[in-house]
Amino acid sequence: MMHRPIRAPLHRIVVFGVFAVVAGHATALAAELPKLRHGLWQIRGTEDGKKIENTKCTSPSEQLKAENAMLEKTGCKVSPIRRSGNRYTFTSDCEVQTRRGLSLKSSRTSVLKAQGGEAFELRVRGSANGRPVDDVVRGKRIGECGK
Repeated sequence: MMHRPIRAPLHRIVVFGVFAVVAGHATALAAELPKLRHGLWQIRGTEDGKKIENTKCTSPSEQLKAENAMLEKTGCKVSPIRRSGNRYTFTSDCEVQTRRGLSLKSSRTSVLKAQGGEAFELRVRGSANGRPVDDVVRGKRIGECGK
C-alpha cells in the first residue's frame, strides 16, 4: 500500500491528532459528535508528556471537520464513533510515510467527554512509534470572541 507524504510535522499531528481522529468521521457522523459552541476557548492538558496551554477563538466542532482533510491524506483508519451518554469513543490506526521516507505508526483509543456545548475532556491512550501515549486535553469555553 502506498502512503502519501505527511505535510505537517509529527508534533502537529500529535497535538491535533485527537481532533483529527474525531474529524475522520465528522462528515459522516456529524449528528453523533457533540456540538461545541463557537467562542473563546481555553485549552489545557498534556501532549507527549508536555504541558500545553492555549486560548483561542474557535469552534471546536468546526475545527474537527477542518482536521478531517489532513487525517484522510495521511492514510489513517478511524473506527466509527461510539456514543454512550456524553462520552464519544473512537480508535485510530495510522501508518504513514513522511517526506523524508520515515514510517510513522500509531494506534490510539480516544474518549471525548462533552460537558454541554461549553467544555470537553479528551483522553487519548495508545502508542506512537512504539512509545506509549497517555494524553489528556481539556477545553473550556470562556466567553465570546473579541472583535
